Amino acid sequence: MEWIHYVTIGIYGFFFIRLIISWICGDFDIDGDVDVGDMVSFKGLTHFLMGAFGWMSLRVYYDFTIQWYDYLIAFGFGILFMILLYFTYKLILKLETKPEPLTGKQLVGKKATISLIHLKQQTDGKYHYLVAVSNGIGCVEVDAVSDNKYNTGDVVTITDYNNNFYLI
Repeated sequence: MEWIHYVTIGIYGFFFIRLIISWICGDFDIDGDVDVGDMVSFKGLTHFLMGAFGWMSLRVYYDFTIQWYDYLIAFGFGILFMILLYFTYKLILKLETKPEPLTGKQLVGKKATISLIHLKQQTDGKYHYLVAVSNGIGCVEVDAVSDNKYNTGDVVTITDYNNNFYLI
């Protein structure tokens, strides 16, 4: 029955090595939502074996024998470890945040840099520019109009958003 201890040590050792590698490499292999299919995988099997052989190893350590019902209890612990894995992934995915880009009225009040002057003055009496502004996840260029004349590289503030144009 000593072989159960060796198998248990091997399974837990494999789990901890994989855990350390995932910390170093930043590997988290769950994308989007977690479902039952993610539990019936190599990682799910590892957790099942951790629960089952963990129970069997404890049973052999304290009692030196295994009864028929210990196999049922081991199976239950294996399933329990898989369920705990499932809820751990669900919790981790709740903590994940994905930034949403700012658009439209959300950019009003932001600083922008004049990156291109389309024409000196349009027929509507306004100056048309292409301005670079930070939208929360990066920098985008948007069309802007103004009554004032600016040069390339000037920093301006977006004051309003109307008809797909930003007013500066």
